[in-house]
Amino acid sequence: MPGLLDLFDRLYIFTVVVKNIEAYAMLKAKQDEYFYNRGGESVFLRIMCSSCKSQIAIYQKDGPGELKRLYLDRIHGPPELVDTYSSVTCIKNVVSLNCLVCEMKIANPIIYEKENRLALSVFPGSIVLEVT
Repeated sequence: MPGLLDLFDRLYIFTVVVKNIEAYAMLKAKQDEYFYNRGGESVFLRIMCSSCKSQIAIYQKDGPGELKRLYLDRIHGPPELVDTYSSVTCIKNVVSLNCLVCEMKIANPIIYEKENRLALSVFPGSIVLEVT
């Protein structure tokens, strides 16, 4: 089928993603107005696909509560994902977040109106979180 990766390509992508995520897991937390507005505490989360358990990203979660959205400026790894979202300034240029291994849709782009920030709205049950 056109557009689908064969098994070897998926395995290679999974291996590259795992290596990159582990290399970026020890990053320093971004401390800006949003960090302080949420109590000045943050945690790094390893985000994994709930379907195939492959690692998708390292994310800095500020404050308490469940993870409903991923702010683009809080994604710390892998580098390809950071590059994809770091330079985006318009919602039209934000692409959905999909698992690279099983291609499951993880999140859709939104503008979080309360703070006027670009984010990805996470589909309930699409991810598994692990504190790094």
